[in-house]
Amino acid sequence: MLYRCPRKVITPEARELLRAYRDYERGFLPADGAMQDQAAGFSRWIGIIDTERTQIDEERAAVRRARSRGRNVPESTGD
Repeated sequence: MLYRCPRKVITPEARELLRAYRDYERGFLPADGAMQDQAAGFSRWIGIIDTERTQIDEERAAVRRARSRGRNVPESTGD
């Protein structure tokens, strides 16, 4: 869990991976061809980022469900 601004702790390499992920979501790949034609490292990082984003989405959904039921749930630091 992050407890401070990610811009202050993210490395230039990680920033570039996140840019590549954003492009991937928009349908653009770094190399010609399909996903199986991409570098193994790129495919591995896409899987890692997808897994983390799924976990974040699930946590946010759980908080929304709890709040809709009237439970007092503290604000998430990830929002």
